[in-house]
Amino acid sequence: MEEDFFGLYDEEQQRKLFRKFERMHMEGQVRFLDVAEFEELISAFLDSGDLEKAGRAVEVALKQHPASSSLQLLQADLLVRKNKVSDALNTLIYLKRVEPDNPEVVFLNGVVKLRLSRFDEAFRCFAKAIILDSEGDMEMAMRAGRQLADFHCYPQALTCFEKALVR
Repeated sequence: MEEDFFGLYDEEQQRKLFRKFERMHMEGQVRFLDVAEFEELISAFLDSGDLEKAGRAVEVALKQHPASSSLQLLQADLLVRKNKVSDALNTLIYLKRVEPDNPEVVFLNGVVKLRLSRFDEAFRCFAKAIILDSEGDMEMAMRAGRQLADFHCYPQALTCFEKALVR
């Protein structure tokens, strides 16, 4: 599967990928997919809220690519969405050792800390993730602000939203 210039799959390529994955599942066959293809699948399933398919894709992906940090991060994201925060935290502890400056790892760790009502730690994680975000766009700050607002941490959410506007 080829990616376009920006690393994104077009709609037809994505449909083919989903059909390939569904055939794998329905026929009980295992076909090799590269990490980028699994990332595309899992992210799409997570974005659509289909946690069951995301879980199946994560399981197959980690069997094929057990050392992939990006797939382990998606697994942690899935665990958070399933409210299995202690399992997600275990994965994130490992990922923090492997990639301590990965803003996505730090951000998701902040989400877990919020879910565990460890608000000060969550604030620090979000602040660090915003600093580590090398792209410097407003996305990381906006995501942090939305998470904080969902947990009624409005002053801290406002700080993140203001940082997004400044960037």
